[in-house]
Amino acid sequence: MTEQFDIVIVGGGVVGNAMALACRDLSVSVAQVEVKQVSVRTDFDYDVRTIGVAYTSRTLLKHLNVWPHVAPVAAPISSLHISDAGHFGKVRMHASEQGVDALGFVIEMPYLLQAMQNELQTQENLTTFCPYQVSALADGGDHTELTLDGEQGTKTIGAKLVIAADGQFSSLRQHEGIEAQHWDYEQTAIVANLSFSHADNRVAFERFTPEGPLAVLPLTSGRSGFIWTLENRYIDEFMAMSDDAFAQKVLDRFGYRFGEITRVGKRRGYPVALIKAEETVKPRFVVIGNAAQSIHPIAAQGMNLGLRDVAQLREHIKSALQSKADLGALDGLSTYSRARQRDRMSLVRGIDVAVRAFRNPLSGVIKARNSILLALELIPGAKSHLAKRAMGLQTPAPELCVED
Repeated sequence: MTEQFDIVIVGGGVVGNAMALACRDLSVSVAQVEVKQVSVRTDFDYDVRTIGVAYTSRTLLKHLNVWPHVAPVAAPISSLHISDAGHFGKVRMHASEQGVDALGFVIEMPYLLQAMQNELQTQENLTTFCPYQVSALADGGDHTELTLDGEQGTKTIGAKLVIAADGQFSSLRQHEGIEAQHWDYEQTAIVANLSFSHADNRVAFERFTPEGPLAVLPLTSGRSGFIWTLENRYIDEFMAMSDDAFAQKVLDRFGYRFGEITRVGKRRGYPVALIKAEETVKPRFVVIGNAAQSIHPIAAQGMNLGLRDVAQLREHIKSALQSKADLGALDGLSTYSRARQRDRMSLVRGIDVAVRAFRNPLSGVIKARNSILLALELIPGAKSHLAKRAMGLQTPAPELCVED
């Protein structure tokens, strides 16, 4: 017999977990399907992966009762400095100017996943299928039937609404025939943790260099998170460098504002591309997070954009329940999609334009982009608008993104 659920969420990452938790206080039955057995590390070492959490994402995580568990290990960003190496343009944003305690936060990913897993284990309206993968979707009339394959065999479950949160190469998105634009930036993000002799653990830097944008982010325990998105022609050289040689390359571009680099963690490389789903909804089906849009890491906004998908989709589900409407009806899902369109498209396009502008070596483009940075610094309203975009503030905001 097919086990029936109101909502089936496919994906067990940050966005999929947040979607499940966002349904905890709603009168719905929820299933979550994840292909990999979740094993959250507790032996966090120097090289543990970090992630940026925008101001409104912190608000959402508060509502989900996740933030209280991770707040002690979250490094607040009190200031953000954006500059173009070797040129005059720069923008400096401060949390105090925006009337907030922090523009955002940086946290080790395992802490966040562990806190989410702890909350999910207490969720009474949630059933977890792991490790299982979805091998087929079929129209069941008033529901969708999902075939799940796992080590214990095959089973079928039904859902009024299927939510695909299974990443940038979403198999569910492909199964539903949703095309996705794919633009290879021909860049690779080198990610590592660094230690400086005099780091300010409340200040974040985004610095555009001839090799690609470089970010230094505050972390706890005297470390800094580091991302250098390099043109692919530099990758083999930079990955093969000794730690000392790599540290000197960083200092040549970043400067000595934090003193010497005293330790270089393990370097990892991640190819960078823009992937954007042409559609985000179909009858009884919606894609969110990286399955809907995977963007350049230049502004650390990818996960935060996905969490705002979660907040808005919860609004749709709550409204449908209140009006006794079908959760998977296309008209309601289309309303959700339109509500996300402005935030989604403006951020995707804005980041894409910035990436292209700051990798262009033409002198006229360099002068223009530095003039824009200078104008943003000198015009309070413009800088405030940029800061609010970085924090994820929008109007009207979904309930989960609004402070109590």
